[in-house]
Amino acid sequence: IPRSDEPINSSDIAQLREEVNQLKERLSNIKTPPVSSGKEVSYSVTKKITMKEGTSQVGLDIDLRSKSMPEIFRERLIVFTRYPEPGTTKTRMIPELGKEGAAELQRQMTEHIISRAKALCSKKFVPVEVRYEGGGERRMAQWLGPGLSYCRQGSGDIGLRMGRAFQDAFAQGCETAVIIGSDIPDITTDLMKGAFAALEKNDLVLGPASDGGYYLIGLHRRSFKHWYPHIFCDINWGNERVLPQTLEIADNLKLTYSLLPTLRDVDRPEDLIVWHHAAGK
Repeated sequence: IPRSDEPINSSDIAQLREEVNQLKERLSNIKTPPVSSGKEVSYSVTKKITMKEGTSQVGLDIDLRSKSMPEIFRERLIVFTRYPEPGTTKTRMIPELGKEGAAELQRQMTEHIISRAKALCSKKFVPVEVRYEGGGERRMAQWLGPGLSYCRQGSGDIGLRMGRAFQDAFAQGCETAVIIGSDIPDITTDLMKGAFAALEKNDLVLGPASDGGYYLIGLHRRSFKHWYPHIFCDINWGNERVLPQTLEIADNLKLTYSLLPTLRDVDRPEDLIVWHHAAGK
């Protein structure tokens, strides 16, 4: 969990210490099975307190090595993105922005989305995983910083890569997982929270994109277990039929689903106005 700076009155310190102690007690009683991938999983929960007299930190470091998600971390937010290497990212923008400009757009939009993901994390204790293409884990961590986990998307089409991300999340103990892209600047923390809330009553949640695809997909473990890989089969990725085809599959599988508000992604030069508006340019 990323650290957060939050001004607080000195009278609240005792209450915060009590909350930290309660959280520590809850975590000490959690027994979890090994992670199937064998990867080491670490979490850190801290709260930084700023007062007139200076800075005092009340914190708790939680180190869960070779364990799956504890009960309070049964949700996961997964961000799909690409390392901003000129010439390899936002290629449809290159005629308008050039290779360097397209890479810079990718960098800025990803950082914008990550900032909102971290805001959700600080409010809801939802771990954030970055699934990336290009670069490498060290370069991604140097770019986007600590408090996130990093994993390559791997090979295959977008359906296979999303399926792999869900599969890993559920194998590691998550009950619900949500995937978002990095090219939807209008997505908000409230929308992300709404997606997880929708999964409390539904098998599937989708955020429709104005181009006919979707900018968000969330699944409950129970539905994924029974219906993967059918959810991602026979879909023409990259065209305006992605959302209708996905909904048709959901209907055929009798999955319950919820639709979030429609947003516009930033994929072509004519979409840049969406980014400029979101970035306040």
